[in-house]
Amino acid sequence: MVESLCATTISVLSLAADQIVSPSLTIDTSSGHISASNLTTLQKLSVESFSGKQDLKQISAGNALVNSSSGNVAISAMTARALDVETFSGHVQIEQSTIENAAILETASGIVTLTAFDASRLSIDTFSGDISMQDIKTAELQASTSSGNVTASLLSGCPITAETFSGNVSITVPASVGFTYKIDTFSGTVNIGFPQITVDNKSSSESSGKIGDGAFTFDLKTSSGNITIQP
Repeated sequence: MVESLCATTISVLSLAADQIVSPSLTIDTSSGHISASNLTTLQKLSVESFSGKQDLKQISAGNALVNSSSGNVAISAMTARALDVETFSGHVQIEQSTIENAAILETASGIVTLTAFDASRLSIDTFSGDISMQDIKTAELQASTSSGNVTASLLSGCPITAETFSGNVSITVPASVGFTYKIDTFSGTVNIGFPQITVDNKSSSESSGKIGDGAFTFDLKTSSGNITIQP
C-alpha cells in the first residue's frame, strides 16, 4: 500500500514512516508547489508535479523518484539508495546529498547544479542547459548536454564521460589522480594543466595521452568549445 498526497500546493514537514499507513509515500500536484522536509525511513518516495517547483530537504528514503513537467527541483540533505530525477523544463539543484547506488538526472531544458554530492554512479543528461558539479564523489560519472557547458570538480578519481555539442568541458581532479585521456573537439582549444604528460596521439581535432599511472579513463568531447583538465 502506498500513502498518497494530492492537492494544489503541498507542504509536508517532519513525517516518518511509522506515522503513515505505508513506508511508501507519493506526493502529487497538477499545478502548485511541493515542499517536503524531515521525511525519514521511507522505503520509497515519489514526488510529481505538472507545473510548480519542488523543494525537498532532509529526506531519507530507499528509492526516490522526482518528476516535474515544468518547474524547478531543489533537493538538499537527501540520503537514498537510488535517485531518479526527471524534468521537462526546469532547473535541478542538489546539495549535500548521498546516494548509495545510482543517481540519474534528466532534463530536456534546464540547468543542473550539484554541490557536495556523493553517489556510487552519477548520470546527467540535459538537452539544453549547463551542467555544474562541485565537490563530487562518485565511482563513475557520465554527463551530456547538447547545448551548454559541462563543469565538474571531483574529490577523487573515477572514469569520466563528458560530452557537449556546443559548449566547454572543464574537469578538475586532485593532483594525485592518474588518468588516461581521450579528447575530441572540432573547434576549440585543449588545456591539460598537469605536468609529466605522456602524449600518445595529437591532431587538429583529437588527442590522447596519460597522466601518472593512467588508472582512470577520461573521455571528453565537444563539437564547438574548449576542453580543460586541471588539478
